[in-house]
Amino acid sequence: MNKKTKTIVLIIVAILVWGYSALEWVDYYQASEDLTVTETFVARPQVNSLKLKPKEKLKLKLDYRDPFLNNSKRLTSAKQYPLNQNRVNFDTKRVNKKQPVEVKISWPNIVFSGVVNNKLGLLKIGSKDFIVKEGEIKERVKINSISKDIIKVEFQGEIKEFKNN
Repeated sequence: MNKKTKTIVLIIVAILVWGYSALEWVDYYQASEDLTVTETFVARPQVNSLKLKPKEKLKLKLDYRDPFLNNSKRLTSAKQYPLNQNRVNFDTKRVNKKQPVEVKISWPNIVFSGVVNNKLGLLKIGSKDFIVKEGEIKERVKINSISKDIIKVEFQGEIKEFKNN
C-alpha cells in the first residue's frame, strides 16, 4: 500500500468512529426525553440508635527531653506535674504555685430611695429605677435584705449595704 491509500483508509475509519459516537449521543438524548416514570420509589432512611462511648481520661506522657534546655534531663512522671494547676520550672523540677490575684470589682452606681409597704424597696441601679423585693436579681445585683433604712445587696460575690437617702 502506498501512502495515499493508507491516508484514505484512515480517514474512512475516523469518519465511521465519529459517526458511531454521534449516533450514540443522539440515541441517549432522545431516550431521556421519552422516559416516563411508571412507579414511584420512596426511600425511607434507617435510623440506628447511637451508642456513646464513655469518656476516656487522657494522660500526657511527659518523659521527653526538653529541646530548649540543651541537656538530656527527662521528667520522671506526668503525675508529678498536674496540669492546669501549677507551673513547672523544668530547670529545677520544682512546682511553682500561682500567686493569688486580687480582682477589683467595679460596682454599678446604686442609690437606695426607700421602702414601700415594708416589703418592696425603691432602688436605682445605674440609670434605671427598680421596685425590688428580697431575693430578686436586677442588673446582676441580688437583693439580700430590705429594712426601713438599709438595703443589703450582693454583686459578684461581694455584699454591701446602702442607706436610705
